[in-house]
Amino acid sequence: MTRDQIKEHYADVVQCVFLAESVIKPTLQERMTAIGKDATPEQIEEVGHQYCLDIAEEILSRTPDEELEKLYGE
Repeated sequence: MTRDQIKEHYADVVQCVFLAESVIKPTLQERMTAIGKDATPEQIEEVGHQYCLDIAEEILSRTPDEELEKLYGE
């Protein structure tokens, strides 16, 4: 891939992330409210990690398994 192709690829990934965030953002707000203002760094990190997993799941939910197989193999 050329540098421009890679740049386009990353731009597509970032756009997917923004679209997924718009769908799941209320979930993050609920989780942050649930752990409260006195949350430990570990709790905040766990919520952040789960948020990232939720974004990935939202992105993947729009991609057929056959396409994922072509892109990433088994």
